Amino acid sequence: MDDAKAAAQAVAAKGDEATAAEVTAAQAKVNAAQAKLTAAEAKLVDKADKSTLTTKKNELATSIGETATTADKPQSKVDAYNTAKSEAETAKREAEGVIANDNATTQQVTDALNKVTAAKTKLDAARDAVNNAATAASKAALATAAGNLDNAPDTSTKTPDSIDAYNTAKQAAQRDVDDAKAAAQAVAAKGDEATAAEVTAAQAKVNAAQAKLTAAEAKLVDKADKSTLTTKKNELATSIGETATTADKPQSKVDAYNTAKSEAETAKSEAEGVIANDNATTQQVTDALNKVTAAKN
Repeated sequence: MDDAKAAAQAVAAKGDEATAAEVTAAQAKVNAAQAKLTAAEAKLVDKADKSTLTTKKNELATSIGETATTADKPQSKVDAYNTAKSEAETAKREAEGVIANDNATTQQVTDALNKVTAAKTKLDAARDAVNNAATAASKAALATAAGNLDNAPDTSTKTPDSIDAYNTAKQAAQRDVDDAKAAAQAVAAKGDEATAAEVTAAQAKVNAAQAKLTAAEAKLVDKADKSTLTTKKNELATSIGETATTADKPQSKVDAYNTAKSEAETAKSEAEGVIANDNATTQQVTDALNKVTAAKN
């Protein structure tokens, strides 16, 4: 370059005395020098634009910092989240290296950007999956509650009318019971893929069905205890069977006896009806017992 400049200056210094050959020779040196400068300039490379990479790297950092609820969640979801988080941290670290490297090429920036973008997508999905996943405890509670829908009360000591009322109400609730059991089974079939929302929805159906079964069971009525009535009725029957001497006795006494005996037979008959009635209420038994007791006395 210096030689070319010197040759050009020499030509200029000669003024009118410079020959065409000297100009041509100087021009050749200048052209050769310029070619070398142009070649050198061609080696310059623009710094890669890292603005988008920086933005996306910061977004990934924010995502990495967000909390995931992993307690009592499916291990497969927890493992997937931990793997995605580890990959995201690696992508973030590599991106920071590219951003800090003033010699990083556009291709290196593009590669880092692709890794950061993919890592964030994967991490966000994994975090959502583990956060939305149902806990083992909630699924176990649902399974237990659904199983309880098959429990039936002991009706052997209940009145026939109340058993009929119970069966009618239970039958009316059967569709809800079947739907609730199906919802619980669907959750169980999904295993680790079951979400908390799905468990909640299924549990609501089970609870509603159970409420209807409980209401049906509330219609059952215990058979009244008739043991004392039976005993007292038998004592009254014995008393009725005892002989009274009425010959040549005051008519007023005979009439009183006959009236009492008739009332006793009525009380005994009514008591037998209550004893034979499986639907008799406790109040009916009490009333019959009072009549029997009064009639015997």
